Amino acid sequence: MMYSLKIDKEAAKFIKRLDKSTRKRMKEALLEIQETPYTEAKK
Repeated sequence: MMYSLKIDKEAAKFIKRLDKSTRKRMKEALLEIQETPYTEAKK
């Protein structure tokens, strides 16, 4: 089951200002959270 993930306008604006590699890592992390939101965070 995939969940819906909503991102606030200000958060989206912040993400757009990140450098390309950081933005990619952020996107991958958000997609993982969307797929399995109740797992422990990676350290």
